[in-house]
Amino acid sequence: MKPLILKVTPSWGDGQTLRRLRYTKNFVGKYLNKDLSKNVLDIGQENEFAKQMATFFQMNCYFTTSDLDYKLLIDTKENQLNELVPFHYIFCFEVLEHLMNPLLFLENLKPFISTETQIFVSVPRRPLFLWTETHFHEFSERRIKHLFRSAGYKIIAHEWHIAWHDPWFYVSGIRPFLRLTIGACRNHLYLLTLA
Repeated sequence: MKPLILKVTPSWGDGQTLRRLRYTKNFVGKYLNKDLSKNVLDIGQENEFAKQMATFFQMNCYFTTSDLDYKLLIDTKENQLNELVPFHYIFCFEVLEHLMNPLLFLENLKPFISTETQIFVSVPRRPLFLWTETHFHEFSERRIKHLFRSAGYKIIAHEWHIAWHDPWFYVSGIRPFLRLTIGACRNHLYLLTLA
């Protein structure tokens, strides 16, 4: 049996990622509570996407260093964790679909946040026939809402955008062509707080 490839290295610099950065900045900028501290925890290994977001919003960005399917460890950059917790902002972009147990992850996040914490999440959504082996989970609207509610979070805001690729991508095979026509992938952005 061929194993699933669940852990991926974040890409940077392609057209799709830069477009995603633009609309993610717009979404976060609309809802960001600028009265809170300037520390943000990005869920995942250190990556350019989160660094660009943190720089744009003038935040101090911290990253997780653990396998998120088991526990949550944070690179505190030689600061004391108790000085950073609770984080008032969490960036969780394109992560949940790669986890074996996203419910456990959302539970493990709670010691690091408060009722004031703004959690910005993005997940891709594509038709069933275009699901990919790099995702352990693909989420429908009903499933993602159930996940958030089961973990004790509420949705404050939601929007989606088509995740357009560079033009050459769509002529590179049958599946890419289907993504241009009947199977466009949509990136869904959510703002969550504790319920």
